[in-house]
Amino acid sequence: MDESVRNAIARWPNVPAVYGYIGVNRRGDFLLQGHLVTHARTRGFINRNYGLDAQGRAFFQNGPQRAYADLEVTPWVYRLLDDGSLRTHCEHPVNRLIEAGSTADGEIVLVTEHGPGVLHAQDLDPLAEHLETPQGDLPSAVEALQQGDHNEVYLNLPAGRPRLQTLDPAELPRRFGYALQPEPPPEDSRAAVSSYRPAWRPAAAAV
Repeated sequence: MDESVRNAIARWPNVPAVYGYIGVNRRGDFLLQGHLVTHARTRGFINRNYGLDAQGRAFFQNGPQRAYADLEVTPWVYRLLDDGSLRTHCEHPVNRLIEAGSTADGEIVLVTEHGPGVLHAQDLDPLAEHLETPQGDLPSAVEALQQGDHNEVYLNLPAGRPRLQTLDPAELPRRFGYALQPEPPPEDSRAAVSSYRPAWRPAAAAV
């Protein structure tokens, strides 16, 4: 988090939070009221001040005001680099790969020290080079795993070598403890909630 943001929080500690004004889609794009954030400095500012709170709510700390984010899939979207290392969609390096799973629709879910996230769709093919199984026939093992069988398939990356689990896409928020669409608690009458939700959905004018 930027030092200027920390200072703003200390100076104005009771600014009401806002909900649904910012979203994160499955490609790791940020959207503000349905419009993609493409300006490099704005994206960099969000990257540095985005995170998860103790309740599993994703947020962007915009100075003294916290903006809770709507998520299309997961709080993080991971990218696989050529050397096998991982980065978050906010460009944070991954040092520890804790869990990995595959859903029936072919998505890969990773849990790192940053939290749960899907692997970017463009990195699914390169990921195959890092899968291994003691059963010998990797394609058959992966296919069986996606169908719910308990085959041994491991994701071998510099950050870790977890065994792939079979995951239900509908159960991801409950399984990993995060909120797709955070809502203000009933007692918080000062919070502002956007009428444009989910915030990760592009506006009609967005390209």
